[in-house]
Amino acid sequence: MTQLTGMEVPQIRELLDRFLDRGIAHRGVVLRCRLCADSSFYHLADTGPGYRCTRCRQHNTITADAWTSNAHEPEGFYSLDEIVYLGLDNNIHVPILALNSLATPARSLPHMPEVIVRRQGETDLEIDLWAIVDGRIVTARRKGATNLTTRPRKRPTAASGWYSLPTISPSTN
Repeated sequence: MTQLTGMEVPQIRELLDRFLDRGIAHRGVVLRCRLCADSSFYHLADTGPGYRCTRCRQHNTITADAWTSNAHEPEGFYSLDEIVYLGLDNNIHVPILALNSLATPARSLPHMPEVIVRRQGETDLEIDLWAIVDGRIVTARRKGATNLTTRPRKRPTAASGWYSLPTISPSTN
């Protein structure tokens, strides 16, 4: 079992393979440019006998002086897909957990991601989560925190980071 994940090696291998199959992660190598000495991750698909440095654009051959370890061959590394990385860096798990919490008892849950509501002469309103839960419109705005509680809140709190916006009733006109 590894200390970092708490998982056994075969479980980690299976998870990495699923991530690779789905494009969530990419396999590659970290190489150092001979000209500018920049070390960067390069996707295997972007390498062959050589690679082009992303910093100075110098073409380099993949030889022992290009890899960043003392190993006899370049070591393999994994990189998260950029969209996945940015989502995690911006706490995408919070609205996902909120939607999961709403979906558990719901029979119907159409939803949409972050939305800006604009009305002429008024300040724009940013809504992070907009869903219709069994016919009831639910909106929420996340403020600051990165975790989620399932208790409804009226104001932002450090515990939830979420608060409910006023209920929106469908127009009857």
